[in-house]
Amino acid sequence: MNGRITIELGGLKTPLTFGMLAIEEFGNRQANGGSGWSKLITDLIYAGYSNDEIAEGRNPSRSYRDISDDVAQLIIDKSDVLGKVYQCFEESKAGAQLVEEVKKKAVELQSEQPKPKKKRAGTKLKDLPSES
Repeated sequence: MNGRITIELGGLKTPLTFGMLAIEEFGNRQANGGSGWSKLITDLIYAGYSNDEIAEGRNPSRSYRDISDDVAQLIIDKSDVLGKVYQCFEESKAGAQLVEEVKKKAVELQSEQPKPKKKRAGTKLKDLPSES
């Protein structure tokens, strides 16, 4: 796939390119708003769309809202194209580098988490006889 895929969004064939421009746009988009699968895939598709438009020497003509509405419909329809987009991103040179960094960070965070405290053995207050 080499970081390029064409999908249909809102009835329009829309090429996506996952290069360094897409990585920058994706990072900017992820910094705004919430998180979750729909936000992630919408940001990713918008970033790929923007990267392709800029690489072709055009300013992106479709807004984030336009892309968001079309991606929402793909999510509702449970379209398999979303998985193909993510796979294309993950297999692109720029995307593979980013995914590897994310995986390293996840491993670092797991190793930094404190170990759970051991429970103390012995008599508990409720087990002691009362002096009534």
